[in-house]
Amino acid sequence: MASRQLDEISKLEAELEKLFSTGNESKPEIEELKNENSKLIYQINTLKKSIQKEKADIVPPKGSFFITILPLFFDTILQL
Repeated sequence: MASRQLDEISKLEAELEKLFSTGNESKPEIEELKNENSKLIYQINTLKKSIQKEKADIVPPKGSFFITILPLFFDTILQL
């Protein structure tokens, strides 16, 4: 889900750059893209906080392969 949101943010940023570079004065469209971008950034931050909380709440059994893989999994997701 976060990856999809990051892709959407990238697309919106590209659209904003295109609008600014062409001198297009359609401000409502630009504002709409900025608002959408802000919403997506907020969602990403909410997901990252949720992942950190889940990570803190998980207590895996000792000696498990799960102990080794879980931190790598969460750290990778948080870096997106």
